[in-house]
Amino acid sequence: MAQQKDVRRSSSLDEEDKSKHAKLFSEFKAEESASEIVSVNPFESWVAPVAARKVVLYNDNGESVRDIEVSFKVQCFGVFDRKNFILSDYSGKCIYKLSHEGELTKLVSTSPFSPNGIRVFSNDQGFVVCMVGTSGGKVVRYTHDGKSRTKTYQKDERGHPLFKFPRRVVDNLNEDLIVVDIMFRSVICVNKEGNLRWIYKGSLESRKNGIEFDPWDLAANSKEEIIVSNTKPNTIDVLSKDGLFLMYVVTKIDGISNPLGICVDSEGKLWVGQASGKVCIYNYLNES
Repeated sequence: MAQQKDVRRSSSLDEEDKSKHAKLFSEFKAEESASEIVSVNPFESWVAPVAARKVVLYNDNGESVRDIEVSFKVQCFGVFDRKNFILSDYSGKCIYKLSHEGELTKLVSTSPFSPNGIRVFSNDQGFVVCMVGTSGGKVVRYTHDGKSRTKTYQKDERGHPLFKFPRRVVDNLNEDLIVVDIMFRSVICVNKEGNLRWIYKGSLESRKNGIEFDPWDLAANSKEEIIVSNTKPNTIDVLSKDGLFLMYVVTKIDGISNPLGICVDSEGKLWVGQASGKVCIYNYLNES
């Protein structure tokens, strides 16, 4: 028990504030708010607003390459093999697969929970879904075909709820799952076994100034760092794999407003979507 408390405490001891203003590589305007961005290669990413019926593939010059439409509102999505989609239907309480050829298949009925954020694991290791219910939230891991649950993350070692309204989830190279929970206004990390590792509630500077932490999305990079879009102070926070604040890599000084969907592509470029639909792409991992 004492060890668990120490982990929670250490995650809130931020280092002295640092800002590293990443170099802008490119920017463009999507059709609607850029609520979610999923990279498929160093040059292209799928972009979608929240609860939309259309997802659009843009290249890094802002050109629309392809779009797909479905009959229901897509809450979140993931991409298998750079072409096949896993889609969450929040209101319909279902998870679907959409093939590259346009064939839609129902994979999982999640009732009475509603599916939210989705993360597809590499190397056919399945996918993980955030679930929201009237009694709280959970994160569920499935096999590639959706037929079997391999793990459910819902309570910590003491039986306390880990999540209330999980919105987005990402996995790190150390096999941690990191979750944005909008009701707890926190980024919550659990290890592969489901044990709570750390909780992040914003940088020390922002909390000292009374600025509310309002995370929307998150990503992980090749250094095992966690990147979080924070809509209230208009920052992109970078955390260590242990949940310690490292720096702001983008702030409102860089011209962002209401950052929402983010991703890191295979070349380390950071894609930041905004409520206005503007998408900015930054170089930061390869800068000296």
